[in-house]
Parts: sequence; C-alpha cells; structure tokens
Amino acid sequence: MTDSTNSRPVAMQRGRRADRLTLARLRAVRTWLVQDQRRPDTRDAGLLILRVTIGAVFLVHGLDKLLDLDGAEAFFRSLGIPWPGAMAPLVALTEAAGGLLLIAGIATPLVGVALAGDMLVAYLTAHLGHGFFAASGGGELVLLLGAGSMALVVTGAGRFSAAPGLRVLRSRTALDSGRSDAPAEQEWWQTATTAAERE
Repeated sequence: MTDSTNSRPVAMQRGRRADRLTLARLRAVRTWLVQDQRRPDTRDAGLLILRVTIGAVFLVHGLDKLLDLDGAEAFFRSLGIPWPGAMAPLVALTEAAGGLLLIAGIATPLVGVALAGDMLVAYLTAHLGHGFFAASGGGELVLLLGAGSMALVVTGAGRFSAAPGLRVLRSRTALDSGRSDAPAEQEWWQTATTAAERE
C-alpha cells in the first residue's frame, strides 16, 4: 500500500513545475508583446504611405470624372453598365470622397470596402480579357488599387490618421452634452492615449 504522505511532495513538485512552465510561457509572451509595442512606428508610417498614395490616385480619378460627367456617362454606356446617368456621378463621388477619407484615415475599413468593390466592377467591365499591362488596357492598376484598398480594410488606418482626433472630439462633445456614457468614453480614450504615449 502506497503511503499518501510520501506521494504528496512528488505531486506538489509536479504542480510547481507546471506552474513554473506556465509562468515562463506567460513571461515570454509578455516580453514579445512589450517589444512589439515598443517598436518604431514603421508599421504606421507604412500604412500612412499606402493610404496617401492610394487615396490620392482615387481622388484624382474621381475629380476627373466629376469635371466631365458627360464623358464618364458616355464611357459607362459604352461598357454596357446599367443606368450610366446615375452610375457616373455615383462612382465619381465614391472615388473622390473615398480618396479624401483614405488620405485622412477616416472610416478606413468602410471606405476600403467601397473602393475595392469599385475596382472589382472596373476590372470586370473594362479590363477583363485585355491582358495584364495597363498600356494595353489590362487590369494591373485596378488590381493594385483594389488589393491596396482591401489591405487597409484588414489593417485599418494606423496611428497617423485623423481618427484619434475625431474620437477626442466625440468624447468632449459627449461630456459637454452630459451623456451618460461620456465618462466611459473619456476613460477609454485616456487609457488608449496613455498606452500610445508609452510605446
């Protein structure tokens, strides 16, 4: 018959060893997270470059259509797009406004979905079957713009955007109006700002 008093130290040692392993794993994860948060802002700088570049291209194309809606309508009609009289200004506004919002970093996921959909329609109606290179009517440009827009849907705008400032404005407005959830919003923003400053 095994003495239970003799087996207890072994069980305790096993439990302590498991605890030490778990603690070591948690420390390793914590170290990785801290190092990841304290990295230089290269990721956010890269997102800024991507946003501004893609946004500027969409803005220019949108303004070009807005300044010549008759030409855009005729082009859409030649592609067989339904309701070209309504679709031309809609696409022009989507590209122009979407480009501005991307540059500013406001509502980036929503804007990215809209612009990626715009490029999908453009590829299917104007570039499919014309090869790859843009010089021959291929879809390389719309593929780049669509993929970049979807990438921003996944990543978001990054730190260098106008979205944090809008959150501050919203929180202050909520505080001034006496909304019941204003303290919670303010506390959330203060916590996020403090964490960002420590990085």
